[in-house]
Amino acid sequence: MEHIQIDGNDFVADLGAIARKYSGEHTEDTGLCTFHLNGSMGKGYIKAYKVSDELQAFVFNLKLNEDLVLEVGNTNGTVIDFIFCLEGFITQGFSRNNSFEEIGFRQNSIVRRLKNKKNMLHFPSSSEIKMSYLLFNASLERHPEEDIRFLLSARIGNLNNALELKEGHRYLGRICFRTAEYVKVLVNKTVNSVEDVFFIEAAILNTLASQIKRYQADTKGKHVNSPIRPSEIDKIHALHAFIMDNITENLQVERLSSISGLSPAKLQLGFKYLYNNNVASYITQKRVDLAAKLMEDGEMNISEVVYAIGFTSRSYFSKIFKRRFGVRPSDYVRSGVKPIVA
Repeated sequence: MEHIQIDGNDFVADLGAIARKYSGEHTEDTGLCTFHLNGSMGKGYIKAYKVSDELQAFVFNLKLNEDLVLEVGNTNGTVIDFIFCLEGFITQGFSRNNSFEEIGFRQNSIVRRLKNKKNMLHFPSSSEIKMSYLLFNASLERHPEEDIRFLLSARIGNLNNALELKEGHRYLGRICFRTAEYVKVLVNKTVNSVEDVFFIEAAILNTLASQIKRYQADTKGKHVNSPIRPSEIDKIHALHAFIMDNITENLQVERLSSISGLSPAKLQLGFKYLYNNNVASYITQKRVDLAAKLMEDGEMNISEVVYAIGFTSRSYFSKIFKRRFGVRPSDYVRSGVKPIVA
């Protein structure tokens, strides 16, 4: 098992030092660094970003040849770590403590550390891991310099008060699919221009905001009046992801019920509560949205699009397409009008 220790004060400098130690290919610039693993360590990459003095980020996309423990130090006071596994899993623990807890697939995870307490992240070689790790230092003194970095610092300076997590404790919460969308950007986006840097920093801030929002919803009972339990809400969110990945398949309620482990009645209640629609109508809406995108691409005629999205009747498709977008498919193709997909 490999151990890597960093002080955690500057992720960009830390990652540059790691890359040089392991003779890996890396690029380093102000506020960002990318390290591509060499073959002996495994495959993939690690990225580091510095958004402000208070907020830094690691992004991991790797498959290791052997287990790795990353020890992240803390010498400045209270630190809050935000961890999110888009794919795979890791385990997390504290220094001088043998108790490690698994952070699972798309689980909202927040750790609040005391000064001189290390965050121990164990990356197993058995799992391909795509994840974000944001470190927020709640103890740094800010100086009123009138620049964009200070303005950002001032806005996130009260983050410490937004979390009621006790020092030295971890919160391992529920699945958070909204956070997953932002972490996908962090994992997949490459930096080729200054505009890309802004996209990355926006994704980091959105990741942070969505993890805080999920935490507050979990701890303050956002779904207290929900017709279904929180665990059932998570199942419907997971089912929604399955539907979007398999939108052209046969998605009868009975099949979805079997996949999710929820009764048909629970499915309908959940979809009405979360998406304000019944299951069948929601799927139809998403199929028509896909059809609009396929027609916009221009690689299929209307009949081919109809069958590609799982419909058998062109006349029925034309009817629901017009109901959704206010224009018939043939008029859309002829005029080049692009319907707005909500």
